[in-house]
Amino acid sequence: MRTVAFLSVLVALTASADDTLAHRVAARAGHPEARVVTLQQELKLTAKPLNETIVWCDTLFGQLACSVEVGANGEWTSQEFLPQLNGIEGAPVGARWWLPEARTLKAIHQGTDIIAPRRIRGTEPKYTPEARKARVFGIVIVEVIIDTNGRVVAARILKALPFGLSQAAIDCVKQWRFTSAMRHGQPIAVFYNLTVNFRLDSAANGGKE
Repeated sequence: MRTVAFLSVLVALTASADDTLAHRVAARAGHPEARVVTLQQELKLTAKPLNETIVWCDTLFGQLACSVEVGANGEWTSQEFLPQLNGIEGAPVGARWWLPEARTLKAIHQGTDIIAPRRIRGTEPKYTPEARKARVFGIVIVEVIIDTNGRVVAARILKALPFGLSQAAIDCVKQWRFTSAMRHGQPIAVFYNLTVNFRLDSAANGGKE
């Protein structure tokens, strides 16, 4: 009985310490309101649209890791920390954008062992009348998830343009088709950055000015 009681106290103290660390990491990330969850709970929560702020700490690959995840409108971002290696005040070692599609497809970020997707079909973006009238031009950078069939299944804006051009860029890239990204000879889903160029003198955007 004493052994069982001792183990119960030890587990409680460990959980309390983990919660304290998680709260400190969340505060470091600027989200003291984050709810502390376990990694197992996080996997269940992010299997569907996440609409709250959570933080978890766990040992991954022999290293203590923490992640602060902020969800809104069906997508979420995460900041990842290694407090054991870099200290509580250490800078995040990574920042990611997630969607339920990313979890389902197991989409990964580009690495040296990945053959990047290549665009094989797609149209030029369309100018909005408001942007043409205001003579707005430049680039929109879109981060997308490309599935194993080469289709864009999710997109978000990293660098925007006004007068509806950001949405026009998303509408455009969702029509593009790509070769599949490959890893060790197998097609994989990946996060990928696309640049959409809006040029006032482009014939595809309505002819020369």
